[in-house]
Amino acid sequence: MGVDLSPRGFGRILDAAFDLYRANFRSIALASSVVLFPAALLLGVTQVFYTRGLLQVMPGLFGGEIALDEISRVQAWSVLSNAVAPVFFGARLYMSSALFAAAPGMLAGQRPGPWELVRGGWSRFGWVLVVALVVGFLTGAAALALLVPAAFVWARLSVAQVVTVVERVPLDRAIARAWGLTRSRVWRTIGFAIALTVITFALESAITAPSLIRQVAASVSDPEAVFAPLSAGWKTLEGTLSAAAASLVYPFVELAWFFYYLDLRARREGMDLVATVRELGGRR
Repeated sequence: MGVDLSPRGFGRILDAAFDLYRANFRSIALASSVVLFPAALLLGVTQVFYTRGLLQVMPGLFGGEIALDEISRVQAWSVLSNAVAPVFFGARLYMSSALFAAAPGMLAGQRPGPWELVRGGWSRFGWVLVVALVVGFLTGAAALALLVPAAFVWARLSVAQVVTVVERVPLDRAIARAWGLTRSRVWRTIGFAIALTVITFALESAITAPSLIRQVAASVSDPEAVFAPLSAGWKTLEGTLSAAAASLVYPFVELAWFFYYLDLRARREGMDLVATVRELGGRR
């Protein structure tokens, strides 16, 4: 049976992403644990130590009792978090490149190993990085200029990273191709992004539930508990759970964008008809 490349609704796009992730879960999870988890762990732990430290000193700030050493520690964690953020950004893009490069083969039934998946991201990583930076710049410029809604520009270029990997094209062609695929699909793309964000939040919340439950339980018994000192062990656990959530959920998000790209092509180019013709031709 040929690969289904017919137009899909949001539900079928997400189902397809989940099915492909589940079929290759071991390889994807191991690859993500190597590429994404270390950077996510550094970012998660530094962010938790910063935010928890900030909450701890807030009562003193409002009460006029400022502990300079505590403020210095909070500032140090803020600096560390900002320093780690670009590393996490690069790790995410590398994981995106690896997933987009492997997705067509996985869709055709191939089962790449984790190291094969990791290595496959290198060939297009540079272009993914450049495309991401350019899309971010154009979206930011639109927001500052207030001439074109930033959401419109972002939606028109939302699949540029997928294009540059799957179709192996450079920056200019990836931008032009994404702009063409999303023509007259702006609101649909924005709606898909919102739906995917909600699902992502729900999945990540399920993984970080232990820390959330502890926080809610503490707040119920003592409303001031959010400002109370928290042990380094609990802070590290919260950061670790956050990193686990990011490294496990992010691959699903990128596979969902891959299938959304296929849906755009199916609607724009009739990929379902092409696949059907090829399948019938192969049976002769």
